[in-house]
Amino acid sequence: MGSNLSGLDEHDALWVGRRLRQLRERQGLSLSEVATAMADEGYRWTKVTLSRVELGKRPLRLTEAKAVLECMRLPWRPYVLLLLSDDPFETTSHFGDVDEDE
Repeated sequence: MGSNLSGLDEHDALWVGRRLRQLRERQGLSLSEVATAMADEGYRWTKVTLSRVELGKRPLRLTEAKAVLECMRLPWRPYVLLLLSDDPFETTSHFGDVDEDE
């Protein structure tokens, strides 16, 4: 089993899920679009899977975080750090500042 991005803490899983949802919505993508893109990459994801991750009911594995960010057409390296940040100002102030061509 892969490592969980959010570890074992339910609060962390909820936090990561909320951030992931914010990113998806900022990209203008639906649950279906992202789940389909993940399935196309070989992950067994459905809308329900993504919804459970966003609600903090299912942990996000590190390999999944990389793939889901790429499916949302975001550079995974800077955004995976934003998923983990507990500073609300950092998230809102940097979402639009990351160069998506990285």
